[in-house]
Amino acid sequence: MKLISQHVAAMSASALALLLANTVSAERLPAKVFAQHEQYSAVALSPDGNTLAIATPVDNHTDLMIVDLSGKSEPSRLRSLPKEHVINPFWANDNRLVFGKGKKSDFLEQPSNLGELYSINREMKEQKIMFGYQRDEGNRAGRKKDQGWATVIARRGEDRDKLIVRFQSWDENDKNTYIYRLDPNTVDRKMIEKIPLESASVVVDFDSVPRFAASIDLHYNPILRYRPTAASEWTPVPESLAGWSMDVLRFAKDNNVAWALISDDGEPEALFKVDFAKGTREQVLALGDYSVGTVLTAGFEGEPFAIYSNAPKPSVQYFDNTSEWAKLHGSLMKQFAGNLVWMEQFSRDNSKVLVSVTSDRNPGQYYIFDRSKNSIGKVLDSYDGVDPAKLAPMRIIEFMTDDEIKLSAMLTLPLNSQAPYPMVVMSHGGPFGIADQWGFDADAQFLANRGYAVLQVNYRGSGGRGKSFKKSGYKQWGGKIMDDIAAGVRHTIDNGIADKDRICTYGASFGGYAALMNPIRYPELYKCAIGYVGVYDLAYMATKGDIDDTRRGRYYVEIAVGTDEAKTQSESPAHNADKLKIPVLLVHGKDDQRVPMAHFNAMSEALKKVGRPAQILVKDAEGHGFYKEENRIELYEKMEAFLDQHIGTKSK
Repeated sequence: MKLISQHVAAMSASALALLLANTVSAERLPAKVFAQHEQYSAVALSPDGNTLAIATPVDNHTDLMIVDLSGKSEPSRLRSLPKEHVINPFWANDNRLVFGKGKKSDFLEQPSNLGELYSINREMKEQKIMFGYQRDEGNRAGRKKDQGWATVIARRGEDRDKLIVRFQSWDENDKNTYIYRLDPNTVDRKMIEKIPLESASVVVDFDSVPRFAASIDLHYNPILRYRPTAASEWTPVPESLAGWSMDVLRFAKDNNVAWALISDDGEPEALFKVDFAKGTREQVLALGDYSVGTVLTAGFEGEPFAIYSNAPKPSVQYFDNTSEWAKLHGSLMKQFAGNLVWMEQFSRDNSKVLVSVTSDRNPGQYYIFDRSKNSIGKVLDSYDGVDPAKLAPMRIIEFMTDDEIKLSAMLTLPLNSQAPYPMVVMSHGGPFGIADQWGFDADAQFLANRGYAVLQVNYRGSGGRGKSFKKSGYKQWGGKIMDDIAAGVRHTIDNGIADKDRICTYGASFGGYAALMNPIRYPELYKCAIGYVGVYDLAYMATKGDIDDTRRGRYYVEIAVGTDEAKTQSESPAHNADKLKIPVLLVHGKDDQRVPMAHFNAMSEALKKVGRPAQILVKDAEGHGFYKEENRIELYEKMEAFLDQHIGTKSK
């Protein structure tokens, strides 16, 4: 299959010379611009193309709003109770919406998904609970007693109003995944499948028959089951089809062929067309060192027509550049040059398309494209007061490590200065299976707006390059991963991008670990460090926080972190505070369950003992990353003052 490629922008290491004179005028923007949450957490187009449903955060809750695109009627709103949040609304048909609910606890700012499903009509009446747990109140019994999480995995029927729901019990001893058929109008439901796999992802064909199920065992190995035909029994997927891992994206309308991402032996996932009935597969696209990305589909019930990938540069590759959807998408990409264009949803007759546009400087805008009129109009901005022209471009660079591994990194440069720049090295969390990608990053934009270059290295262990690359980072928290980050820093110094005397490091979670561990390993590179909800004692991962609550979590610590006491101590910042010779800012949420306060306390006390106490910022009712906007603003302002003192204008 011939593929036509369209790159979002020309970004390569050969363009480094062009980065050294970034002298466009820049305006200093308020921290609130970068700390804000999205104005709209979800947007859905009705099947008739006439109405939008929008999840709208308001104060301490999220409402559901209905907007008539013709403008003939005023918007209507379903007001949530305090601390309740509408999640992921979508139209089951022209008259009925389905949505989930989240709720903020009394001790944590960030809301959690309750796993419940509701429906309501477009007049915001007749709200019905479809899945959920309702407590008894006095003599009044709750109508629903579903003890688990419900997720819609498919919508079928002419109006897509026959919902297929995946249900997973709260009971950890229940190792099954349940599949229901649900009518959102009557809320009648019927269990159609009980799959003996724990927390399985399930894919159904166009006749709503579950055909593929994937789970993992306690050692994180894939468990793959399929039905060769709709009438077949479940059977293991043979290696000749699935290799080591297989992620079925969707079925074609013939209910035999499916599009799937497959890795045979740990290499980056490639895109295949798999014929379930014949037991054959055909490779459609492979991208060498990088996994294939997101499939773009043609219309309301159409088949894939393109692939979007970060490999490592963002690009769209069309299967047939003469198809109507490839032509439409290509024209929109040209109209919004420098942006990514996503055709999110379609009206039933494909005359209306909900389009989102994003980029490194554009956090997101929504448009309606009317194919009958060949016109497009903006309906929403995801963020308030963000002018892309005032933000900094993000580039992708590649470099070699000392052991000859090619890595990629995101590089964001400030608009108002010339190289060499003061620089912040910002490592992503995880560390495994996560990757920094080209796109809007509030932290990077805030730092660039304050005059700093920002380097984000996709070190070994990062996502998007297959299992083997991911596993190459196992038990290398303080070893090869730190070497990779340092290699990226040296690359920017050697190429005249970073000022070697004005570099600081910052990150959250594992990134907070790296922010302190890299200066311990490479003290000559850094002038300061900011650790945000960071892991500072590796031994604590096996005893504190929520990772060790499950058998899988405990096994993860064993294989990915390691349990050798001498090694974990040698690679833990809290046990090496005497080697940390630079100023440190520690930031933490008191109710962090993933990386609890024990890590913060250990690091803070260790720095005090060596006579270099850290600056600190600790917030009540915050978890693994600050959620409340005023706390996020305070964090940015604290970071700004800290960086200014040590690598900014006050450091000169």
